[in-house]
Parts: sequence; structure tokens; C-alpha cells
Amino acid sequence: MNCYDMIYGNDYYDLIVRNTAYLPPLSDGICGLDVGNNYTILFVSRDRYPDFRVANYHYNAIPNCYQPLSMEALDAAGILQVRENPALGLDGKGVLIGFLDSGIDTTHPAFLDAAGESRIVAVWDQNYVEENEGTARTADDLPQPYYGRVYGKDSLSVYGNRDATGHGTYVASVAAGSDVGDHSGAAPAADIAMVHLKEAKPYLRQYYFIPEDATCYAENDIMFGIQFLDELARMRGQALVICMSLGCGLSSHSGNNSLALYLNDLAVAYRRCVVTATGNLAAARKHFQGVFTAEDIEEGLGKKAYRQVEVVVEEDVCGFVMEQWCLAPARYEVAIVSPSGEVHPAVGIQTAGSQIYDFPLDGTTVEVDYSFPEATAGNQLIYYRFTKPAQGIWRIRVYSENGQPGEFHMYLPGQALTCGRIYFLASNPDTTIMNPANANRVLTIAGYNAVENAILLESGRGYTIDRRIKPDLAAPGYAVEGAVAGRGNFPAEARYERQTGTSGAVAIASGAAALYLQWCDRRQDTLVNTTQVKIFLIRGARAIPGDLYPNRQWGYGALDLYESFRRI
Repeated sequence: MNCYDMIYGNDYYDLIVRNTAYLPPLSDGICGLDVGNNYTILFVSRDRYPDFRVANYHYNAIPNCYQPLSMEALDAAGILQVRENPALGLDGKGVLIGFLDSGIDTTHPAFLDAAGESRIVAVWDQNYVEENEGTARTADDLPQPYYGRVYGKDSLSVYGNRDATGHGTYVASVAAGSDVGDHSGAAPAADIAMVHLKEAKPYLRQYYFIPEDATCYAENDIMFGIQFLDELARMRGQALVICMSLGCGLSSHSGNNSLALYLNDLAVAYRRCVVTATGNLAAARKHFQGVFTAEDIEEGLGKKAYRQVEVVVEEDVCGFVMEQWCLAPARYEVAIVSPSGEVHPAVGIQTAGSQIYDFPLDGTTVEVDYSFPEATAGNQLIYYRFTKPAQGIWRIRVYSENGQPGEFHMYLPGQALTCGRIYFLASNPDTTIMNPANANRVLTIAGYNAVENAILLESGRGYTIDRRIKPDLAAPGYAVEGAVAGRGNFPAEARYERQTGTSGAVAIASGAAALYLQWCDRRQDTLVNTTQVKIFLIRGARAIPGDLYPNRQWGYGALDLYESFRRI
């Protein structure tokens, strides 16, 4: 079987491998594709390789699944003032904004210029499967990805509207929608490119217990999409803004997962800006923080007692995964108590290994994998997979294995990616920024209500696990107006709707970044990158009276592009 078939075939695992790591010989049943930035995506036969488990592969080798982040703002962000200022006259023209999402309605008026021409320069539909591999899938002046099909301006009518959820259309229109009546995106003259991501393979959904009808995208497909957007901008000689309106509630929350590291490398490239969102998990009860203090250890508590974590599992949950990240050098071991009271005691594991616990009275199996130190974050990882968990409260007893003061964080997936309701009884809303927004070099945006000057309750909060300041800024995310896929021919008032969440906030911030990159292009500043964009925007951030900055909710304050230009 060739690489093309392996990309789509459910009989092949997708593995993310840094090129500095060991690569198996590429033989029959194995395919490797370079995705840039020292990463290779391997496709390997499931028949010949061990089962997907953290104990069998590096944690970062297993693709995470990412979900869409959500379903008067431009004035609050200082964007209208910049666009209306004749001395600046910025509208995003000449800058490319790239999106990775559910697709885009290419027929919607939000993406047409004043002459009726589309501002969408390319759509890569990763879902398109050619009958004959290698047949013309793209024009000569566009990147040539290995799979899917690329549509240029001359073939957009063939793609039409394949945005089944509408999320991609909404986000693209908020960032770069044309001036149509009273409707406008932040950068209405910017060029637009969309990567229509393919859905995660069935085996990966099964690994994470993700429902069949849930929208989710594999980490490796997102990385291929970013590579495509970067290559497209290079071929066109344009500055590029990557608008990341996707997030994952799992991983280390230190910015060390594969996608975060990959984006870090792109973020420092010249004429590139990567904008990410905090996500919407602060109020979702998906995070638990536990601490063993020095006083606990002195009293003998660290060895003789434990911190108890209570996980509520409601009815009809098919299974779920959970991650526990333990800050080095402390190391922990765990015992599990089922709702029926059955106990599996802690088993000391020095570095790496796994345990499988059966709870016959509850009809549940729990797999626990230990990894210390985890290869990229450096902390201990304890990874749980609950299969057919009984309804009720599951208790995890966490013991300090080496008798040291320490801290640990536990995470559950976002609700949209679980087959039932699961949450921590005593949750913590802090340190809930979704990945890849914990990456050090990207611009991380929270969402706030511009009417009330209040942070959105659900907007992910910092800081990172390694205590770096995130988010960087907050942008309007409440009732943000955007285009509705499939309504291009509707009456004008029905073509748009308002949504709340950090997807709108990251789109507005991406448009603001495009305006600044346009200004830099005019000044022939070819050395600008995400770091400079970040500092420029932070300089003009607006403080909310009564708050101290930086903080976990707002970062350095509310985005105010006009104030940033005033302070140059």
C-alpha cells in the first residue's frame, strides 16, 4: 500500500516524530512525510506496531485531537479607529490570513471585494480523495500537498460551500470579512487561505473515546495545514498571519506538545505571526490542581497520606482519558477507588511502566501509564484510560512517592470530545488555557465582553504550568458578528449572526495583526515576527480599572490597536 492510502486508511497509525529521534527504516507498511521544522509524520501499519499507549510510544508521538473553540467588537479593539485614520489607512491589503478549520463558504459576500472578485486565494480540502493518486490536484502556482485537493481562484466554484459546521466561515469573516453594509471583518482587504481539515481517523477517536458525530481534527493534519499556509505565503511573497481557532484541553500546558513546538518555530520566522486562543474551558470543571507543601512533608503527610481527586462520571459514559502532570522533581503514585468502593492500591513505579486495573463490581477497566521524565515537558506524566466507567464518583488517591513538596495538575478533555459528562468535583479554573496557546512564542488571546468590560466566564485562564505569563491579551469575544455558511443568497440581515467565545476573539486579534503587518510592509520592515507583533500590541493594551496586570484572565490587558499605534 502506498503513502496516499495510508494517510486516509484506518489500518495505519499516525505518529509525530522529531527528526532528531530514531526513525524506523521506511519499508513496506511504513511511510514518512516531512512536515517541516524538523518533524516527520509516520504512517505505520497497526498490525505490525504495538497498541496506542503512552507506555509504548512517546507521549508527543501520539496525535492529540483538536476541537473548534466556539461558536461593536472592532471599535472596542481600536481597529475601526486605525482603519478610519487617513494617515494609517490600513485594511490588511497584501497580507495573507490563513485558517485551519471546518472549511469556508466561498460563495458568501463576506469574501468578495468591491468588484465582486473573491479574496480567497486558496482552499486546501484535506478530505478530498482522488480516485487515482497523483492526478492533477492543484494548479502550478499553488503548493502541492501530498493528499487532498487544492482549489485556486479559478476553481473555487467547484469547491463552493463545504463548510458543514460553519465554524471556519464564521472565524474567517470576523478576521477578514469584506465591508458589506454594516458588516465588516477586522482586516477587510486581506487575502484569505483556508485549510479544510479532515476529520480524525476512527482509531484515534476510539483511543480518546470521542463520539463519532463530534468534530475533531488530528494534530498531524493541522501541522500539514500550517506547512501548506507557510509555503503558500512564501510562493506569493506575502506576510502571513496564522489564525488558530482550534484547541485541545489535554497535554502538559507548558507549551511542549508537538503542535506548540511546531508553531514556536514558525512564530519567529520573518513576516509571520501566529495567533492562538485560550479556549473556553475555565468554567468547564476539567482541571484539578493538587499541592504537597513543605509543612505536609515535615509532618509526614507526604508519605503517609494523600491528596484525593474526585472525578464525577455521569450516566452512559463509554470511556474517557485523563492526564496528570506532576512538576519535577516530585514524583507520585496513585491508587484508584471505584464508586462501589473497590480499591486498587498504589504501585511504586520508578521511571516508566503501566498497570491495568479491573473493577469487576463496576464493569470498568482502567489503564494507567507512567512516564518519568516525559521526554519534552520533563515532568512526570500519569496517563489514565477508563473503559466503560461506572456512574458515580471515582476517587484518585495521589501519594508523594519521593517525599518531596510538589504540585500536580490533572486534566480531562473538553466536553465536546467526550461521550458523556465528566468533571472534577473540586475543580480549578486557573491554568486552563487550551493547547497550542501555551506555546511560548505565539500570541495568546483571551475573550472578554466589550459591553461589560468583563472577561468571559469560560475564557481559558493562565498561567502556564511552568508559570509563564499567558494569555498575552484579551480581545472582544462576546456576541461577535460573523458570516453564516450557506446563507450567501439570503437577505442581508440573515447572512450574519452573533456568537460568543474565544474563536471570535482570536479572529479579531488576527485581523489586528494583519493590519500591523501591512504597516510593516509599507515601511519595508521584513524582519517583523510574532514576538514584535506581541510587544507592539501589549504596549497599547488597555487596563480595566481595578485590576492588576499582568494577570491570569487578561494577560497584559485588552487589545487596543489604535493605542498601540499612538505609542510608537
